[in-house]
Amino acid sequence: MSLHLGLFRSVVLSALYSFALLLPSLATAEDKMRTYFGTYTGGGSEGIYVGELDLKSGELKLI
Repeated sequence: MSLHLGLFRSVVLSALYSFALLLPSLATAEDKMRTYFGTYTGGGSEGIYVGELDLKSGELKLI
């Protein structure tokens, strides 16, 4: 019986920990989203770019 209780306790604590990790991202979920996109690295390209997408207007700007 104690094995089941220990397993249950582990599952509950894991779920709570996972939820706690998600809380900051849920609290900051606004109208903007960080985006990452890449290009080929040849010929003057910088490789990976970081942008911010405004979800209301659709505007994408480099950060």
